[in-house]
Amino acid sequence: MEESTTALAPSLDQLTLEVKFYLGQTAQNVIEVGKRLAQAKKMLPHGEWQNWLKDNFNLSQMSANRFMRVAERFGKINNVVNFQPSQMFEMLALPADETEQFIEAKAAAGTPVEDMTIKALHKEIEQWKSRAEVNENAVTEKEQRISQLASNFNSLQNEKAQLQRDLDDARNQLKNQKPVIQAPADYEHIKSELAKLRNEKAALQNKLDNSNAKRLAELDAKIAAMQKEIDAHVTAEDYASVAQKLDTILSLINDVLNSKNAGRVMADYERNNPDRYHMILAQFDTFLEIMK
Repeated sequence: MEESTTALAPSLDQLTLEVKFYLGQTAQNVIEVGKRLAQAKKMLPHGEWQNWLKDNFNLSQMSANRFMRVAERFGKINNVVNFQPSQMFEMLALPADETEQFIEAKAAAGTPVEDMTIKALHKEIEQWKSRAEVNENAVTEKEQRISQLASNFNSLQNEKAQLQRDLDDARNQLKNQKPVIQAPADYEHIKSELAKLRNEKAALQNKLDNSNAKRLAELDAKIAAMQKEIDAHVTAEDYASVAQKLDTILSLINDVLNSKNAGRVMADYERNNPDRYHMILAQFDTFLEIMK
């Protein structure tokens, strides 16, 4: 089998002749040239490729590479027979996976590639690449945005999970924690003192009320006696003057008695200054005697 295959494979000399034959021919021939150049390159020893091209075809490595790229690019595309070789060379500027799409799009638009000049074709290819770049950037930007959103979502999910764990821990701690209510060390003493103060307040209030009532009765009796004496002894001419003075005295006495703390003040005064207190009462009695 190997001998049969070797016998069928073209020799380097045969490939050389075929390349010369196809050079300068149709687009299909350019493809054939590229195929055979690729085969010959594999057969040549390392470093002989450039010399072989120059000696046999006066081709540069760059030109040979273009032929081989055309063969690789257009060898599997149908309906390329109407293309000019220069048109295929120009279309090498397109991305390899978009070449057939470009050809079909131009044909559908009513401007087939085979009818274009090289200048017009070059312009169409640049516009195509520009739109493709914009679309690629948009896709890239969209993919980046999606990736960022996915990353943000994952971060939020992780944060939510952590918050849920923290919440569960807090609930468990609260559930296991027993409330402790601790009274102050002197609580019972404070309670006892408060009760004493309340009782003392009540006693003082009762004492103050009784003292006020007793003193008020005494003053009322003295005033009534004084008024009685005045009514019995004053002349009609002096009555108005005396009555006015008595009204003033009564007003002053009433002001004292009606004062909020009068009873307490009088009781304190009698207790703390008994001599002065009884002297005032004596003078008051003297006044009554004078008025008789």
